[in-house]
Amino acid sequence: MKLKLLLVAKASSRLQKARQHLISIPSLRIDETEEVEKALELIESDPPDILVLDSQDLTVAALELLTVIDALKLPTRLLLLVEQNLGKDFAAPFSIQLCQKPISANALLEILDHTLALREAESLTREHGVADYLLFTALGHCSVALQCSLNSGDALFEVIDGELWSAFYDDQTGVSATRSAIRSSLQSTTARQVNRRPEERQIQEETLELLAAALSEKLAAAGEAQAAPKELQNLGTLPIEIAAAPQIDTREIPPAGEEAAPSTDSDAFTSHFSLGVQEALLRNYKSAAEAFGEALHLRPRDPNTRFNLERLRQLLEEKDS
Repeated sequence: MKLKLLLVAKASSRLQKARQHLISIPSLRIDETEEVEKALELIESDPPDILVLDSQDLTVAALELLTVIDALKLPTRLLLLVEQNLGKDFAAPFSIQLCQKPISANALLEILDHTLALREAESLTREHGVADYLLFTALGHCSVALQCSLNSGDALFEVIDGELWSAFYDDQTGVSATRSAIRSSLQSTTARQVNRRPEERQIQEETLELLAAALSEKLAAAGEAQAAPKELQNLGTLPIEIAAAPQIDTREIPPAGEEAAPSTDSDAFTSHFSLGVQEALLRNYKSAAEAFGEALHLRPRDPNTRFNLERLRQLLEEKDS
């Protein structure tokens, strides 16, 4: 059985030199595409063993690739090519595999050999957590609102240009909310593009350092081994299972600056919910609460809407007191 490698957009061009060597390997099959939509089709119809993305391609739309892998529980490992040398100590706790550019054919072969060994041992499937999604947005310099449903509640993260600006989880905010959420298992996640920068910022810590520290705390608490396997130490990678698989949000995310006109109850819910997120990010809490109230009227049992509305009501009460 061949090992399947899917290269997307810039990752394909980055690996041209290595590709010439790899295509000569009988046990390896390489698929390439420049479009995220096509990559989604390939992942769903014929899941690759390794999906390779360049950090320059980590957009909000590309985030759906990660949610599809998790939602369908596919045996696909995500390999990100990054500019900066983050080091093995940083990369070790994440489920996403990192490799510094430029990557050589030999380095990529080491990763493929390790992946093949995992597949034969039937331990390829991996589950991503809150930290992996935040890492994705940080490396891609995305501006996004991440709504996460966790095993013990719901959390909302605001990321601007790849930097974590604010976090809300349970009765916590900021850094404490981020650390607590990372220690929890992720059930589902949705992402919505943010078009305007909020005036206030809760979190001043550098995002990558905060994520690595929070994950290290989680591993220490769980008694997990933190040393990378010898064969991967030079790549700074350590695959571990850290969270429950998210479920994909199949609702369409409108392009930046556009809003789809509601034509069904589902469209109306999405419109109200998105407006609520946008207004909340701008600290227009009253308008945000009204929007979430309309969304809750359409879906009274939606946990994310109820969580947001309750949080906004608390903020309004604090503001009036």
